[in-house]
Amino acid sequence: MKSKQDPVDYADKAQRLAELHELARQGHIDLFFGDEAGFSLNLNPPYGRFGGPMAVPWGTDSDFAPDGQAAQCIGLYEGVG
Repeated sequence: MKSKQDPVDYADKAQRLAELHELARQGHIDLFFGDEAGFSLNLNPPYGRFGGPMAVPWGTDSDFAPDGQAAQCIGLYEGVG
């Protein structure tokens, strides 16, 4: 993906992020980063070391994500510390 980055845009964002880190280091702001992930509750494990697909008794009868749907997770972590 680095080959698709605009160097000028990347440098601008890196500078802005450095400024936020410095403000957090000085105690002027609380800096947090977030990320979102989605995953299917109907697992389809790869072949791997088991020699073939294996059944996983988890996720098929979920109350919060019916078959064919995904669960979403959001995580936050402190950027300085």
